Amino acid sequence: MLLAILLITIFAIFIKKKYYILLLAMIIGLIMTSSIYVPFCLEYIWTYIIMLSVTIVAIYLENKESKEIKKDKEKNINTNKNQKQNINILMFITGIITCFFDFLSTQTITFLVPIICIETIRYKENRIKETKEEIKQIAIWICLWLIGYGMMWAIKWNKSNRSRTKRIWKCTKRRNKTIKRKIYLQQKYIILFNFSNMQQMQQMLEK
Repeated sequence: MLLAILLITIFAIFIKKKYYILLLAMIIGLIMTSSIYVPFCLEYIWTYIIMLSVTIVAIYLENKESKEIKKDKEKNINTNKNQKQNINILMFITGIITCFFDFLSTQTITFLVPIICIETIRYKENRIKETKEEIKQIAIWICLWLIGYGMMWAIKWNKSNRSRTKRIWKCTKRRNKTIKRKIYLQQKYIILFNFSNMQQMQQMLEK
């Protein structure tokens, strides 16, 4: 249900903003990757939800930047800087969320699709001044995504190892207690057995 709502929302945004190239590319991409099966697969559904959500937020930020530029060209530098920072934060958070929900399958779509949409919008609105600067910015976004992903991956495994170590330690303690109890019972049984044997021997000697 959530996947369908996000998909309809992003298609509506593409049509409203006249991003027909992105609309066509999205439809072709979904068909070629057999995305019709995604709602029935737990492995892929989360990365698709993240991808669509982040794409919607990224488009919103780009449109906001475009409006600010049109309002006042003199404020373009400050506005552009703020929007770049917002997208930087967005990519970092996306990496964290992707790692949390990902099953190591389609994690790259969570940053590739939003970046493609951002760059297409900028190209359409003639906001790409220098190709080198734009490539540099894309590299920064990818690096931030990787940092977020890597940090969450390290935290997940660290917590997993700690909890597993605690469980192992508890199991070891219980096992040691059980072994000690068995040894105690065995010793007690041996003592009782020896004592009973001694009594029988004494009875035999008396006879």
